[in-house]
Amino acid sequence: MPSVGAVTFAFVQRSVFTEGEAVKDVTRPGVDGVALKKIGTRGGQYQLSCTRGASSKPDIKTQITAIMALKGTIVSIVDDHTNTWTSVAIREVRIVKVKGVTQVVGPMAGSVAIITASITGQDTGAP
Repeated sequence: MPSVGAVTFAFVQRSVFTEGEAVKDVTRPGVDGVALKKIGTRGGQYQLSCTRGASSKPDIKTQITAIMALKGTIVSIVDDHTNTWTSVAIREVRIVKVKGVTQVVGPMAGSVAIITASITGQDTGAP
């Protein structure tokens, strides 16, 4: 099941893949060539688009609170295709939309609202 940390979603989609070795340009002026220094294995920031249902009106607030609590944590992420990333720092969380619905099929069947969140993550490279 798609998830970000302890929060499960019906859908989790990740933008570009940015893992890899981070480097810093340490080239000195007046010297031919380029000098790069490895500074770690963290990647750049990327966006997650996450969607889940809420089963009742009070549940909407509960779900939003749980999603917003992800900010500042280091979590594991599982996307729609069961790809898994570990040690991801959650830098920002934003609720994009809460839309009331009357009939839903699929993984959000029985929901009265659909919550869409935009989450900014960054791979830390931590074990």
